[in-house]
Amino acid sequence: MCRADGYREKRCCFIEDKINSVYYLHEGREITEDVDIDGLWELVGTLHAEKPAVPVFNIVKSINAGIKSKVELCPTSLIDDNLNRILTIENMCEKYKCLPFDGGYCDQPKIIMESFEVVRSTVNLFDEYEAQKANAK
Repeated sequence: MCRADGYREKRCCFIEDKINSVYYLHEGREITEDVDIDGLWELVGTLHAEKPAVPVFNIVKSINAGIKSKVELCPTSLIDDNLNRILTIENMCEKYKCLPFDGGYCDQPKIIMESFEVVRSTVNLFDEYEAQKANAK
């Protein structure tokens, strides 16, 4: 699932753009590093260890990537196939106002419904972040 249609500005995707370098500020200096997806997560872990009070979400948002220009990373390009399936199913259920299995809410597997709650709350937080960013301009 890609939420690109809902974004207000271009984002780089690790999958589509074959990103091989990232840009970020560290101690007031711009740093450029060549990374793959595993290297990106290692970088996020290092930056978080240096500043544990900063949420991981904000660290990922502070890392810019690009081949020709510096733009934000698309967060959905950073996830694995299993999480992508959960996001896709949750999105389809939300869009078509249905549940993944027959029956009502209580008939659904607990793990699915818990996953959907996490996805929906995270999407809502991200949408709120995007709206605040747009209003600040």
